Amino acid sequence: MAATSTPWGLSQSEHERIPGVIFYSTASHGGVRLSIARQAEFRRVFPDWSGWIGGCEWFEEDCDAVLPALAFASEYDDRAIFYAVRSVKGSPDYFRAILPWFETEAGRATVARADSYAASVADQWEVGSMSTLLPGDYGLTRDEARGLWNVHLFRSDGAAGWFLMPYPEREFYTDAEVSRFRKAA
Repeated sequence: MAATSTPWGLSQSEHERIPGVIFYSTASHGGVRLSIARQAEFRRVFPDWSGWIGGCEWFEEDCDAVLPALAFASEYDDRAIFYAVRSVKGSPDYFRAILPWFETEAGRATVARADSYAASVADQWEVGSMSTLLPGDYGLTRDEARGLWNVHLFRSDGAAGWFLMPYPEREFYTDAEVSRFRKAA
């Protein structure tokens, strides 16, 4: 695979999420690029959008890369829809041009999918931020700290805490699973 020139430098990898929507990763950053046909489709859904990079060809991974999941919602799973809706609604100033779409039939249907997914994981703990552990952290020896991470877990009911656990392999954990992790003091 030849490297693709991106706004963040030459690509190191690429992954086509759906036809015409490709995620590019570089040595320092990444984002999503829409094909010319997908740009036209996107513009029909969100005619006033001009994101971090401008236009609707590139979408920065930390800013607006969730928008293709909304524009092409029928091609994304409910998990992706959930995170896209949460991201947009969580940054209303940045996504001001997108918010009116939530009042359309397509927008309401997409939010209903996000709400359904949220309900399906409401009783589980979601992985938030995390950091590695060093010997001495929380009184751990080098051997005890090896392979553990300090992970912030939270639930939709407001419960939250930091836990010492192996690197999270999933986004959500049950109460039974969390009960096996040591609570960080």
